[in-house]
Amino acid sequence: PCDTPGVNTSAMATYALSDDSAIVVGYFFRDAMFNEGTAEEIRLEGIGGEDLFVARYRADGSVVWAKAGGGTGNDKATGVTLDPGGTTCVVTGEFNGGGVLWLGEAEHSRLDSSKGGIVPFEATVSTSDGAMKSLRQHISNK
Repeated sequence: PCDTPGVNTSAMATYALSDDSAIVVGYFFRDAMFNEGTAEEIRLEGIGGEDLFVARYRADGSVVWAKAGGGTGNDKATGVTLDPGGTTCVVTGEFNGGGVLWLGEAEHSRLDSSKGGIVPFEATVSTSDGAMKSLRQHISNK
């Protein structure tokens, strides 16, 4: 999904939109570059282990927006579906011990890591700009 596929990124799921663009989710190691060398270049910086990404691609393969999330463990976005209205998508995945969705952004959400271990999450994201609309995490009582 990035300009260096297979080097430091892995796509886990894709959802095609009606305008031939697509939402792609997965994970990256260290940093991920989208639209490298263009005026629309997007660089996602990881903070530890594998970190997740959510990106919207145009039909021509360029990226409209890309967002990252992560913590000190290995974190992945593993699924994506479109809501019935078509304006938001639901991204699912897991954090290993907690972390932050939308790293480096003013509007970000922290996942609780007080229980440790794998923390599954579900985020509702705007398809137009990647803004987070809601976040749910599933914490075990163990």
